[in-house]
Amino acid sequence: MSLLPGPHRPNRPGDRLPLYHFGDYLKLRADGACVTQILALYDQTGDSVANNVVQTNLGLVFNGVRMKQMATTLTRHDEGKSLELAFLLSRDSENIDNRQAWNDFLGTARHHEDRHSELLVELGLIIGKDPVRHIGAAQAISFLGSGVTSIYIAIALGFIAMVLAFFFALKHPSLLRVHPNGAYSLAKSQMAFWAVLLAVTFAVLYGLLDDMEHIPNSLLILVGLSGATSFASVWITPSADKMAMADHTMRHFLQDICSDGTGASVHRVQAVIWTGMLGVVFINQVMLVISMPDFNNTLLTLLGISNGTYVAMKMKE
Repeated sequence: MSLLPGPHRPNRPGDRLPLYHFGDYLKLRADGACVTQILALYDQTGDSVANNVVQTNLGLVFNGVRMKQMATTLTRHDEGKSLELAFLLSRDSENIDNRQAWNDFLGTARHHEDRHSELLVELGLIIGKDPVRHIGAAQAISFLGSGVTSIYIAIALGFIAMVLAFFFALKHPSLLRVHPNGAYSLAKSQMAFWAVLLAVTFAVLYGLLDDMEHIPNSLLILVGLSGATSFASVWITPSADKMAMADHTMRHFLQDICSDGTGASVHRVQAVIWTGMLGVVFINQVMLVISMPDFNNTLLTLLGISNGTYVAMKMKE
């Protein structure tokens, strides 16, 4: 088993390793017993050797991570004595196994510190139930156009866009306030935070991957929780209190969302802290695996309890 020349050949002085990007085909050459084993897999499933299919029993291994559900094309050479295997380096955001495999690989990949931020990859191949066949020396694969540098630039631009959006919302007389020109609302601010964060992240990932990123159900639940909290907060706030807040304008955002009118309250501070922590975890995961994270049920339950406590205590404010 050997690696064939890729589409992106190195042309810089001192380069020795081929470069690959999302959307490229990584090609391998199989000879001898490997040919018989691979053809047997296709005979079992009835797949045509020439077609671009997903072969579940034949797959690449990147740094020990099995890259599942990859489209594969096989071509016969030398009168059938050898095979060319072409694996499409593409992530299907709607395919759980394929998406998770890329997340695992990108999350554990070692970054080669040079101007291209290449990802060093030890290649392997799994044929059926046989052990992994390692393919030559470590190969360098550069993802997403210009590599990790592009990711950081895109995320930095997304962060700037998010900051500008919040700055606009803070200056607006009613978007994040309980009442026009009144105090800032914790519930509205929390809902706006997740809405803007998800929208900006979706746009950044679309620009990097040229594909619509899958939004996990846990994030939809999270947005729903923040929306429900905002609705409940508005519903239980008496009109008289709203008018009173309009005459008691506060200038400091954090002071407003952490205060119940008499000073900082534990239930509000708790909601702010957990929202901020989950936001940091979210951004870190996006930078690490270039994908929206899927929060587990424990974190969602914790946020639900925090928001529920805020709503319950707000009734007494």
